[in-house]
Amino acid sequence: MSELHFSRSISAPKNERFFRISSANFPALKGVAIQDLDMAPGELRSAHLHPNAAQLDYCISGNGEVGIVGPDGDHHVIPLHPGDAAFVPQGYVHWIENTSKAQARFILIATHERPETIEVQAINAAVPANQK
Repeated sequence: MSELHFSRSISAPKNERFFRISSANFPALKGVAIQDLDMAPGELRSAHLHPNAAQLDYCISGNGEVGIVGPDGDHHVIPLHPGDAAFVPQGYVHWIENTSKAQARFILIATHERPETIEVQAINAAVPANQK
């Protein structure tokens, strides 16, 4: 494999519906990571955030909704159809759902070559019950 070419068939785990191309598996990639997300009808990618990256969600096929919650509690739900995109600022909580009755595919572009992900569910689980 050339250092300027990435082949998913060679580098990606088999049967993955979510796959990230980053400097970890494509060293020529600097400053961004690209994620390919294939979602079943009604599937939800749960709420999470990236403390070190903003993200652009681009719909290739199917339909979806991107939910975004900002630090001041402002809430947005953005419908996506093929060719539409949504921008998620760095550190904002967000999720994506396939609202189609068919498979949907999204390309997610992060502004860091190794974006960190924090799952909201993991945060909630770590908070003691008397602090909720």
